[in-house]
Amino acid sequence: DESIFVGIPASFEVARYHSLHGIKDKMPECLDITALTEDNIVMGIRHKTLPFAAVQFHPESILTSPSHGMKILKNALRFLQPVDIEGEVANSK
Repeated sequence: DESIFVGIPASFEVARYHSLHGIKDKMPECLDITALTEDNIVMGIRHKTLPFAAVQFHPESILTSPSHGMKILKNALRFLQPVDIEGEVANSK
């Protein structure tokens, strides 16, 4: 599974310092929702075809479980590869 959440429990506490979030019913078709709060607020997304993902919380925070936050960051470095201007994964040719 190519996700920044590989090896992370389905539910865990994170540090959220603001009220910004995606609206589940208004997400573009090109994005998959990868994380939700208990009340269905979007906290994570992933592009369906490009190596892009984002979270709306702070994995690096001391208020996020340190082992889970660090695992998310490590997964991001492994799974999210740079792309060139045409959307191709850089150095994949």
